Amino acid sequence: MFHRVKHPSVCAGLLLIAFAAGCESKSLGNSVGQAGTGGPGGSGGTGDSNPGGTGGTFSSCDGIGGSTWVAAEGKAGSSGDGDGLLFASGGGPGTGDPCTPEGCPETVATDQGSAWSIAVDAGSLYWTSDRGLVRMPFGGTPTVIAFDSNSTFAIDASSAYWVTRTGGTIMKAPLAGGPALQLTDRSSAVTLPIQGLAVDAAFVYWGEYRPCLGVLMKMGKEGGSPTAISSSNQEAPGPLAVDATNLYASSSRVGVFKIPLTGGAPVVLARDGASRLAVTADRVVWIGNSNGLQTMPLQGGAPVVISTQPWAAMATDSTQVFWGRVGGSVMSTPLAGGADKVLANFQYPRGIAVDSTSVYWTRENGTIMRVPRQ
Repeated sequence: MFHRVKHPSVCAGLLLIAFAAGCESKSLGNSVGQAGTGGPGGSGGTGDSNPGGTGGTFSSCDGIGGSTWVAAEGKAGSSGDGDGLLFASGGGPGTGDPCTPEGCPETVATDQGSAWSIAVDAGSLYWTSDRGLVRMPFGGTPTVIAFDSNSTFAIDASSAYWVTRTGGTIMKAPLAGGPALQLTDRSSAVTLPIQGLAVDAAFVYWGEYRPCLGVLMKMGKEGGSPTAISSSNQEAPGPLAVDATNLYASSSRVGVFKIPLTGGAPVVLARDGASRLAVTADRVVWIGNSNGLQTMPLQGGAPVVISTQPWAAMATDSTQVFWGRVGGSVMSTPLAGGADKVLANFQYPRGIAVDSTSVYWTRENGTIMRVPRQ
């Protein structure tokens, strides 16, 4: 889960000198799960939402003031198709009867290490775990696409995109296997691991945190130079999603907002920052840090609370949201309103994906599960 933290700082050499005045460094060590367990300069272990990371020195930037996302000069990008990636964290393997009156969940794969994010396409499942980024064709066996992936990844029709375990490099490789290509190395610029990652027809989008500065970035899927879309002092970007017209993002102080892909100013949609974020053809759906699982029309409006007890994982399609509930259940709820339905019990899902037939999820104990859609 994305957590608000006292932001890291490397005030020496900070390009935006005005931002440096408010930075007061102090070592917090393991205060962020994503950063692992390392101290200053050390190597981290398993974090709360990444299989590993880099420890370091953190700082308070509270003296900087302001937290307004400002569009970068020029166009933010071009339109395209795609979905943001959802990330989940926490959760034990659970105990008790997983079945419901409609049936029992099926185990798809076992012994996958500590599993995290998951995605699905027409032919395969994809997930991240201690072993890296894994692909499993339906009816086949798991194969590692990338051994160096942390929990952050996205897929399109032909390629997988991921952030390396160091947290600062974005890679690409064919879904069917083949040589990996480094798209960009941001390790010299970022001071927190890159978290949000989304793709559309032409671009890869991500959020990065530099010393006292959050920045939303993009670059072409075939390579090129990274470009800043929007930035805000103090704000570490959270999850991302993209549709044909907007990039959707979140940060702890501002909340959920969108930026036109053709350029323009960010528009705040909700003041409750998101730990998970997705878009459908007509809705934004997110797990808020304060108000739970929520939705609203893409054009804005009053958020509608679906549940005040989401666990951490979430996925959507055009009609339903699938989510983990406190207590470990896997749930489904109509986006247009209606009763919640329990799909499985005692699962504590870390990541959820859905296709036309099934709901899939990952568990901390290394099992990948599925249940028919209901």
